[in-house]
Amino acid sequence: MEAKKCKICGEKYPETSEYFYKRRDYKNGLDTTCKFCRRKEDAERRERLKANTKKCSQCGKDKPLNEDNFDKLKVVYRSVCKSCRDKNKKKHLETKQRKKKEIEQFKKEKRERDIQDEKAFRKMISQPRTKGLADKEFDYPLTIGKKYKVIKLALREGQTRTNETFQGELTQITDNFFVLKNKVGFCECFLKNDYKLGEIKILEV
Repeated sequence: MEAKKCKICGEKYPETSEYFYKRRDYKNGLDTTCKFCRRKEDAERRERLKANTKKCSQCGKDKPLNEDNFDKLKVVYRSVCKSCRDKNKKKHLETKQRKKKEIEQFKKEKRERDIQDEKAFRKMISQPRTKGLADKEFDYPLTIGKKYKVIKLALREGQTRTNETFQGELTQITDNFFVLKNKVGFCECFLKNDYKLGEIKILEV
């Protein structure tokens, strides 16, 4: 015979109606509290009724059963005392205010990042394409007939645009640009100055 553990006293008893009251809506049709603990609870409840007190389900303290200690509903009083409910409300308010501050801080930081990105973008597009390139050389060794992959870099260093890559065979080189042809015959031209500016990355494949 299987044993069942009482959730209050922790003792194990045979899983039968001799030790646990029947409860149709409970697992296996038996109460989770043994009869001994349940009888003790019922006796304490009767004593509280005589003394007109109520046990708070949160703090576990017995308090006079009146509206000074418990909020009254239509027929019965709430199971949680007013003191505990006030603490819960305060805790909930503090959590809500903290989350609000975190959201505001996140939005502020995002706005600052967006402003910096906008400034960097405007500065980049306002400069001549050849600015600062007078002493730079296109030093990547390209060879006609070899295959290369070109990756277009994003504004932020270390990031790449999704699907912004092109791979193909080198078919043409000039002083200013080079041309790749992919396996389906599509060609794309790339400026050497973009490589000098660090806007594209070239990889041999």
